[in-house]
Amino acid sequence: MKTTNLHHLLCRSRRQEAPHSLKQEPEPPYVGSYNRKAHPSIMRFTNTAIVVLLSTLITGCQHKKTAEPQKNVVRVVAAESLASCKMQPRSEYIAMLKGDVETDLSFKVGGILELMGRTGEIQDWQEGARVAKGEILARLKQEDFISSVKSARARAEMDQQQFEREVKLRETGAVSQQELEAAVASKTASEAALAQAEQALKDSVLLAPYDGIVVARPANNGETVPVGRTVLKLADLRQMSVELGIPDRLIGRVRVGKEFPVRVTTLEASTFTGRVSEVGVAAKEGARLFRVIIKMPNPDGVLRSGMTASVALDDKDHFPHGSVLVPMSALVSSSKASGSDQLSVFVVDTDGKAHERPVQTDDLLRSSIVVTDGLKPGDQVVTAGASTLYDGAPVDARVEEKL
Repeated sequence: MKTTNLHHLLCRSRRQEAPHSLKQEPEPPYVGSYNRKAHPSIMRFTNTAIVVLLSTLITGCQHKKTAEPQKNVVRVVAAESLASCKMQPRSEYIAMLKGDVETDLSFKVGGILELMGRTGEIQDWQEGARVAKGEILARLKQEDFISSVKSARARAEMDQQQFEREVKLRETGAVSQQELEAAVASKTASEAALAQAEQALKDSVLLAPYDGIVVARPANNGETVPVGRTVLKLADLRQMSVELGIPDRLIGRVRVGKEFPVRVTTLEASTFTGRVSEVGVAAKEGARLFRVIIKMPNPDGVLRSGMTASVALDDKDHFPHGSVLVPMSALVSSSKASGSDQLSVFVVDTDGKAHERPVQTDDLLRSSIVVTDGLKPGDQVVTAGASTLYDGAPVDARVEEKL
């Protein structure tokens, strides 16, 4: 009985001590656990694995978020061959009408304006007033000029008398030759002064050099005007002239006496016939343009100085073979050339991308421009949205109507 109880107590005691003995034994570390007693090398390996895993996840997310480049919506039109276009190829040159003879009138002497209109009228000259050759147009105050003439005349008369006395005295030997020569010099100087004063009096009155029309009056009555300042602008508008700049490739077709139609836009696009009067022999520096003067009659006076006119020259056969027409809106500054004046266009190819092409341009034909090099007929040229493109940009091309 005692033995049995002892055994029972011993087993019970062992069962109570067993949990304490298990706690004292070290437990093996587990990867990724936060056990403070884990070995340092295992912790470093664990952290490295976590970093690699996160990097892989982030990279995978980024690949999934990468989107295709957005396409620009542009308008395109096919470059049209100049040889087959319906538009009549012609170059229009814009110029300004002016009177065949226009003169800025000014005084050769300075003074105060006392007359700036017709004699006997209070009102000054008005633009459009007609004047006759020799008519008084303006006059300076006369008092000072008249006084100068009187003074110079008196001096000239005195020197003339002195000269005559010196001549008589020289004949008797009363004066020397040197004294006689001094009298001659004084007489000559006083006569010149008198002539100058009389000319100044004459120049103080402004006369019309020809029959014409007053086109400008930059001075008013009562003003003090210096020498050479324009007080009136006179023009003969019975014949008008147009000055043009013609390029070298066309100057050979222009000769003196040839007639050309001149269109005046302000007169409901009325067309007049002009005749070439002058053809330049030297081009303007840096422009390759030759000066051409075309004159046309204006018997009814409907043409006025300052009106805008255009002269058209048919030149279809004078453009290089293979030239095409494109709208002006297609032109952009080239990014491939160093010169700032180089132009380019964007052409949409079969790959759906816009490619920049430098081009050589010529004259304007209405709202289009002639391209002589860089394009061929049928090229899909961007006409709207070209300024936002770059070489190789993907585009969504929408076709416009033909030129």
